[in-house]
Amino acid sequence: MSFERGRIGFRIFRWRGELPANWADAVRHHACPPLSAIGIEPAQGWTGGRHALDLPVTADHLTYGGWIRMLLVRAARRPPSAYLKATLQAEELARLAGSSRPFLDRRARAHLRKEVTERLCRESPPTLGVTQLIADPVEGVAYASAMSEAVSDRLAVWWQHTFGRRLDALDPTDAARELRAPHPRDWPPFRARGTGETDPGCEFLTWLWFALDAGENELEVPGLGRAGYVLEGPLVLGADEGDGALEAVVRRGQPLAGVEARAALRAGKLLRRASLRLACGAREWTCAVEGRTFAFRSFAPTIDPELRDPVSVFQDRARQLHEFRRVWLALYRRFLDARTDGAEWPRVRRAIEQWIAEH
Repeated sequence: MSFERGRIGFRIFRWRGELPANWADAVRHHACPPLSAIGIEPAQGWTGGRHALDLPVTADHLTYGGWIRMLLVRAARRPPSAYLKATLQAEELARLAGSSRPFLDRRARAHLRKEVTERLCRESPPTLGVTQLIADPVEGVAYASAMSEAVSDRLAVWWQHTFGRRLDALDPTDAARELRAPHPRDWPPFRARGTGETDPGCEFLTWLWFALDAGENELEVPGLGRAGYVLEGPLVLGADEGDGALEAVVRRGQPLAGVEARAALRAGKLLRRASLRLACGAREWTCAVEGRTFAFRSFAPTIDPELRDPVSVFQDRARQLHEFRRVWLALYRRFLDARTDGAEWPRVRRAIEQWIAEH
């Protein structure tokens, strides 16, 4: 997936303060090594934003349409496991054929494995792991294709290493802190008989479903206008503990109206993943959202048929990420207002319990 075309998978990141004035020099200093220098051990670093082999890094290739655009590339020479296994077996049989031994001892096998692995690694092209990133240096916001926690952590560490600034993923807990809400550990239980730790993102998705059925799925977003949403399948519902299955997947047909999803709610599960259709003004976006991480998959920006040149198309797609983030956080703000209000939440919780029981 690319930020320039097609659907996008991304998480939102923020950093505090301004980037160093010589940030492009810092990127060059931490650039990915050339392919000729990559060996068995993984190497990583930045490349320009055009493709994963965009080296040497130049200032012109690190910016595009007023945005920072670059890739974090992790590379290593590793032969395919099936090819390595077959080659080891062939080498072992060849050595046994020239000796009187029925098998190689452990030491000989270890030496053979090291020898063959090193030889095949020298012959193998590098395997590349690529994380795409675009960033707005004015707002201090980045969007990156770091969908898993491991890749997000690696990106944050390398960003800190390069710029001396923390890069924080905007997950539900961090978003609550940005919106000046109490920490989720201080929230009251989501369900009347709730157990376990608070799960702010999944509670938010479940609340979005409740608000949708209650006809309260619209809001006014300052500077953008009226926004509204609908949820669609497939749905993933889950719980961290309890009897029976801890996760249920409901897909095809009309999952939100089916008894399967309602039964999962009654069993104490929360909505963990759903497809979202969000509209604001002339914009309409679709994506699949992960409640626990606020990761957005297969995000489809609105296409403006009047835009033709690549820079204008990219700038419009990047602006839509900003707009989507503002609408998403406005929805989360509405949830937080009710969730952290000691007087309001008991009423909302009773309404949610009744909504679950009646369907």
